[in-house]
Amino acid sequence: MLNTKKLLFILPDVVYIAEMLPAKKKGDFNIASFRQINGEFLDDNEFIKENIQKLFAKIEADEYQLILPDFLFTNTIVEAPENSKNKIKEYLEGKLLPSLDISTASHYLEHFVLTEFNKKAKIQLTALEKDLLSPIAQAATANKIKIVTVNSLSWLAKSLISLEPSLSLLQMGERLYLAQHYIGLDQSNDAELTDVEKIAETIKTLKGAEPSIQTIYLLSNELVEEKLKDLLKGTIPVQQLANFKDEESKIPSYVKAILEAGAKTLSIKDFQVPGFDLEAVSQPVAKIVPEIVTEDLPKPEKVIEPVIEEEPATPDLSQFAAVAEAKEDKAIELPPTPSSNPHMKEEAAVVIKNKSGVSGMLKMLFIVLAVFLLTVAIGVALGLAFIVLSQKMAPQQSAQESQPAVESSPAVSPSPSPEPEITTKDLSVLIVNATTKAGYAGKIEKLLTADFKSIDTANAKGEYEEGLFVLIQEENQALLAKLTELTDLDLDFSSNDKLVEDPDGNYDLVVVLAK
Repeated sequence: MLNTKKLLFILPDVVYIAEMLPAKKKGDFNIASFRQINGEFLDDNEFIKENIQKLFAKIEADEYQLILPDFLFTNTIVEAPENSKNKIKEYLEGKLLPSLDISTASHYLEHFVLTEFNKKAKIQLTALEKDLLSPIAQAATANKIKIVTVNSLSWLAKSLISLEPSLSLLQMGERLYLAQHYIGLDQSNDAELTDVEKIAETIKTLKGAEPSIQTIYLLSNELVEEKLKDLLKGTIPVQQLANFKDEESKIPSYVKAILEAGAKTLSIKDFQVPGFDLEAVSQPVAKIVPEIVTEDLPKPEKVIEPVIEEEPATPDLSQFAAVAEAKEDKAIELPPTPSSNPHMKEEAAVVIKNKSGVSGMLKMLFIVLAVFLLTVAIGVALGLAFIVLSQKMAPQQSAQESQPAVESSPAVSPSPSPEPEITTKDLSVLIVNATTKAGYAGKIEKLLTADFKSIDTANAKGEYEEGLFVLIQEENQALLAKLTELTDLDLDFSSNDKLVEDPDGNYDLVVVLAK
């Protein structure tokens, strides 16, 4: 059986699912299949439960190694004043962990010794809060998906990073993930893709505190590389690890490199990577899965009872008694009443005898006749009144006709009001990327920056057919023509709800790049 690996990356704004197959060279892997799902999966430091459940419903049932962003973990290198296993354990459990408010009851915890020198030890400490993974454990259990291990993103770059003190900067989705490496992992940071300046300032601070840091190993698009090199000129060398000549249509080269490096890092024992087993959470959760599934289904505001078709009511046959009174006393045969039980056979015709006495039907006939006569009387009265009124108005009308007609001036048709000019300087725009092309929204942003008040970019949250769309409250052809002119894109108005991409209504329009 091939030693395949399935990697599942869940990041704030994007999910990557990749099946990795061993390559000819030992330890290397190639991508057999790849899938990208855009969306919003994390709110600050917590998973969005509803979105995680929808995500796992789309994933094929199998075993996966789950990779999460660094900021969910505690990844730090600490120095212990002892170097024996027992004393290190005493130091961690008695001093360090209580000071960090971390315990084995509340967190997954792993530590190992990186170096020993002069009776002191440098220790890698990695922790992850257990409750944080509850939505993932629930969704995985409900969809028969097994999470083999849970790992931190920047650890996956270990097979690409030299053992010298260095930094890694990984681009995944619309975010950048920075980490300090030296055998272990420390000082994790992240920022929006558009905020390269923040990353550059953090790198300068780390370099000032640790002058031994030699290189930044970069896996990002060319725009980030160009800007970062300019900001860090003379501070620290930047080495791009992505091969842009090997760019694939569906997978950005830097994502491809991270996936291949990650599979290698997780498969080679020489790379000691902390990983946590999700089974410890999923087992107790499985006992309450029915309750969880019920809670997450959309609930109506009030209980809606099922619609049940009732049997037709059996008519009150006594109404027919008086009508049949003058006839012979014989039975009236009616068709059988349908049974509510589908398993019962149809019964023979019901035979009901006439009853003597005055029936309600005769009374009903009198009422109908009286109403008819009253209606006719009202109609006749209205007709006479109309005739009299017409006769009175006839002389006035003839007098008006005898007067000479006044020649009226021809009606002047209103001239069409000119279409108002579009002042784009007052409009704010959100550009969302619904494709796998990295930096697509940023390229369009540059074309519009000079003509609009403000422009932001993001990954698309909704799902769209292939095309280029403008989401706005009211359709405006002049605005569409302006956007088409500036971007040279074949844009169309879309009926999609703008609130999907802009739930808080912060923008005047949203441009969706789905092609």
